[in-house]
Amino acid sequence: RHEALIPNGGVVMIYGAGGAGKTTLGIDLAFHIAAGDDWLSIPISVPARVLLVENEGPRPLLRRKLSRKLLGWTGSAIGDRLSIWDAPWGAFNLADSEQRAAIAEQLARLEVDVVVVGPVSWIGFDDAGTLQQVRDFMRLIDDLRRRSGRPVAFVLIHHESKSTRVSGAWEGAVDTLVHAIGQGHGATRLVVDKARWASGLHGMTFQLRWAD
Repeated sequence: RHEALIPNGGVVMIYGAGGAGKTTLGIDLAFHIAAGDDWLSIPISVPARVLLVENEGPRPLLRRKLSRKLLGWTGSAIGDRLSIWDAPWGAFNLADSEQRAAIAEQLARLEVDVVVVGPVSWIGFDDAGTLQQVRDFMRLIDDLRRRSGRPVAFVLIHHESKSTRVSGAWEGAVDTLVHAIGQGHGATRLVVDKARWASGLHGMTFQLRWAD
């Protein structure tokens, strides 16, 4: 059986507390998808085009983070398969119809396969996260796919609740749910809470150690 952590046209969510390394993980995943290289020993079947939407923090900080990543990158060539959404910077709102139209045009023009975007609470999602609010947010994603004419997969970066679970009623809505748990001293533990299309990964734990 063919398994997929990030299914075509699916939704993946990486969630965790502040400082757990979620944004850095999202960037690392974006690089591996664009290169077509395995991520944490999980196969990436083919190189794909990725759009990275960072909606938190000043632009210079992300530039430095990406520059460090590029300098340390030893994987396959990325070419032009990784793009950054920068207009408006740090103020993208999926609930805004004009912004959806603009990003949909970009997805179609660049033939994007995967969008890595976060934090979810800053792009049009109500932080309360009721079931209806999650459904409404997923409809916005569906509308973006329809406008772009592409079965784009989304990797959403989100935060955890006070109970250390994903904040909001997301578990039934996404295909893959990954919990990033900061452990201090440059260490992060990843737990695959849910993998609808990759049952072999369900419950798997990865112990990560960050390096320069």
